[in-house]
Amino acid sequence: MNWEGENPLYMVVQTLTDVVLIDLDEQGWKATYAEQLQEAGQRTLIRKDTNEVVIDRFCRADETVTYNSKVVGYFGGPQVRAYGFDIVGPDGSTCRYWAPWVNRIFESEQELMKSAAQQLASLGVQASDIVVPR
Repeated sequence: MNWEGENPLYMVVQTLTDVVLIDLDEQGWKATYAEQLQEAGQRTLIRKDTNEVVIDRFCRADETVTYNSKVVGYFGGPQVRAYGFDIVGPDGSTCRYWAPWVNRIFESEQELMKSAAQQLASLGVQASDIVVPR
């Protein structure tokens, strides 16, 4: 598959009647796949370079799923970015699932930030070298 842009992930949406692969860099992908995104089914984020599953979640028809990409800091100029899903239940409750550059799911932004800081520290980066956007 020829992927567009710099996003390292693509999404697979599997419903009872359909399976679609979505390039998250594709312009207008939310509108193009709106029908499939509203159906119950599996939502999977996969690395473009290795086809490794990063996050895999089942979503009910009464849940709203949104894809997120968030800058969590800067490392010597380049952005450090995390990716994930927000799943909003019919009662308005939200579950957030984050995955940065490692194959691990984070249940909160605080857990994500702590892990990012630990990983950067393991590379010899000092906390004073990291600029976190507000």
